[in-house]
Amino acid sequence: MACLRAAAWVEWAAWAEWTTKPSAYSLAKAINNSRVPKGARLFCVYATLGQSDEARRQNTLATLSVERYTTDLELADMSTFNPYARQYRILGTAALITAAGAFGLLFVVGFADWGLRLCVGLTTIALLASVILLVHRGRSNGRLLAFGLPLLFLLLPSVLVWIQMAPYVFGFPDAVGGNAFDVFQYVKAYRAGKGEARRDLEAGVLAIEEYGFGAGCCHRATLLRERHQIELRPIAQCLINARIVGHAAGYNSVSQPEIDRRVGQGAIRQAEEDGQRWDDEHRKRRKEAHQLFARKLSRLSAHETVVTESLWIHNDDPLDEKNLSEGDFARFIHALESLVARATPLQQTYAELHIHGAITPSARPTVEMSSGTADFPRSVYDEIARGVVTLPDVRSTTESVHYYVNFAAVAPPQIAQSDLAVRK
Repeated sequence: MACLRAAAWVEWAAWAEWTTKPSAYSLAKAINNSRVPKGARLFCVYATLGQSDEARRQNTLATLSVERYTTDLELADMSTFNPYARQYRILGTAALITAAGAFGLLFVVGFADWGLRLCVGLTTIALLASVILLVHRGRSNGRLLAFGLPLLFLLLPSVLVWIQMAPYVFGFPDAVGGNAFDVFQYVKAYRAGKGEARRDLEAGVLAIEEYGFGAGCCHRATLLRERHQIELRPIAQCLINARIVGHAAGYNSVSQPEIDRRVGQGAIRQAEEDGQRWDDEHRKRRKEAHQLFARKLSRLSAHETVVTESLWIHNDDPLDEKNLSEGDFARFIHALESLVARATPLQQTYAELHIHGAITPSARPTVEMSSGTADFPRSVYDEIARGVVTLPDVRSTTESVHYYVNFAAVAPPQIAQSDLAVRK
């Protein structure tokens, strides 16, 4: 009876395993759906009929050994097979095609705007695909090397362009670089600026944040404040970063629509146009005053190839407030004009030279040079630099005097021989 029960149990187990639905199917390798070992087991079971107990026991042990061996083979197959490998290969191939497209655009279309935008887009997709390949469940060392090395080669030139152009393509300001730190600083400052703008509006403050050269100054700022109680708030001049730009963008995104709603874009535009017109008139009057001051002090004759176009003191302050007499200042300017005139070649074409410096109570006057729209020859700058030590040692009494002189070389007229002799 015991043998019959054992045989029945083995037969039932074999039938159950034969008719059970496989847990997974694969076109490449059979997993849990091979019925080869079941035939061996059934053969061993059927062979036990009519045998002695000892022979039946030996057959049962043989059946169990076959089952254990077959199970070990199936587990080994399952450990080496990755069902996500096919997905990994498809994703890796798509990443290689995208990276190759971005790489080719750099050489086919050059730096055209649409080409750069398309290159940045393809590079972004390839970078995201590369990150997915690093963490995908279908990865292996071989597959990672097979796709990773070509991606690294193809993406390196594109990433260098991506770092420079991605902020522009994605709509960020110029001050934001193509790195995560700058983007984080910009977004953080943007949110902070929006919050500050809401608090100012609740307090009844209308303001616009500005950065750049001349931010928050000139007549337009005065007109906006006097006419509409709008404050032009300068937060930086020429040196800016992602945080400054982000704060201004976030602040103005909240305050500007509210200002337009309360005041109106037409009134704002009119105030800015009036301020610009007043600034132009002010600059014109200053330029005329500087030219008049230069003609008053200059000793260069009309026969010289270089003339003093303009001369002024910083902030147009009078000389007596700096405790420097006009006579001492004129003596210094005359010596400087003579030095520039001697250094300028006789046949010099049109060129501009800007000289500025400071007359201080404790040291000799300083002289610094810069070029204008047209440069003098290098020899002119060198000769002036060597002759600075010959300038008179003029000093102010208490405060420093910052001066600015603009020289211009004109096309030489018919210079008289006597004038040439005087210059020599």
